[in-house]
Amino acid sequence: MSDLSLLATAPYVLSDKERTPLFVSAMTEAGAWHYSHNKEFKALCDSQGFDSTHLGSVDEIPYFPVTFFKKFSLASVPKTEIVRTLFSSSTSGTPSKIYLDKITADRQVSALNAILSDFLGTERCAFIVLDSEETVKVTNGELNSRGTAIRGMISQARSMQFVLDSSLQLSPSL
Repeated sequence: MSDLSLLATAPYVLSDKERTPLFVSAMTEAGAWHYSHNKEFKALCDSQGFDSTHLGSVDEIPYFPVTFFKKFSLASVPKTEIVRTLFSSSTSGTPSKIYLDKITADRQVSALNAILSDFLGTERCAFIVLDSEETVKVTNGELNSRGTAIRGMISQARSMQFVLDSSLQLSPSL
């Protein structure tokens, strides 16, 4: 089953026994892609003795330190194909960076829509957002993790009401 047919499968219909081999297969494919297209990822895999092309189980997937996403550019596509850069909340002062190309961004939206539709149904709802509208604004193709999460819900919303102002205080207009 390819990753595209995985996206076409309803999120919660497969049992663990059915889902695990599909996940391992998808992770093997993704690992092989990143191994051959990102020198930092390749170096980390090599240093841990991890063969990303022959993954046998979920337990074989190594943990990557968060600092790896802070110190290195883990883009596995040319810079010209990056459509968005996501940043973590950065409690240490240095945010983690996740680079998205169009294909990955579209797949994330499809997966999130499938999950939300499974929980909320297909009818759009009015959402009350406990954040500021400023949070969802993209600046130079960059967005923080809170903004990413909120923007992911927009496609399921009939309307969105933000209840905090830009200082993250209760909006006086409410």
